[in-house]
Amino acid sequence: MPRELRRLAHALALSTATVGGRPGWKGQRIVVGAVGVGTVAAAAGATRILADHRPARVLIVGVAGAVDKDLAIADVIAPRTVVDAASGAAWAPHGAGRATTPARVRTLATVPHFGAPLPAETSAVDMETAAIAAQCERLGIPWDVRRAVSDLPGALHPTVPGLVGPDGRADIPAVVRLLARHPRQLAGLVRLGRDTTRAIKAVSASVLAELRAMGLLETS
Repeated sequence: MPRELRRLAHALALSTATVGGRPGWKGQRIVVGAVGVGTVAAAAGATRILADHRPARVLIVGVAGAVDKDLAIADVIAPRTVVDAASGAAWAPHGAGRATTPARVRTLATVPHFGAPLPAETSAVDMETAAIAAQCERLGIPWDVRRAVSDLPGALHPTVPGLVGPDGRADIPAVVRLLARHPRQLAGLVRLGRDTTRAIKAVSASVLAELRAMGLLETS
């Protein structure tokens, strides 16, 4: 989502630009683009960005939900394996330039919808990484992933993931309907917003440290 990338793009002093047909950011050596929410949007968005820019390397950045109870809000994770929960396809991130020390979790599972069955040994879950990884693998582009924990096991009401559209924007009518039926969810939504902000700050700082160590930090 743009929200997850805006802080990073600002810290890199990138200029606003159109990336893959959507608002994004560009610098001399780095392109930052949002692919959308969910596996379908992510696959389509990644395909456009990769076709337009043909990057030498891709780093997938965002937030994820924890499955392992040992994980905490804002923990930055670097999974050993990324699994498409729907197909069972699995890939190992290429992992170049792990300059920081994020949590080396076992498996990040990408699910098509909230509540989908998870592969064994899943540590964290999201809805985009495997879809992006598949497009990178298809084109032979090295890729890696950094995500930070924005919610803990059992913290989300089942309808909460449906409150965000494929473009990453909140579905305000859906939020109103949820709160009309479950007014106690207001506190949970506020907490999720706060924890997501913490996660975005954490993953942005981690990625900046890695880019600096790799000599890729934009300075203008």
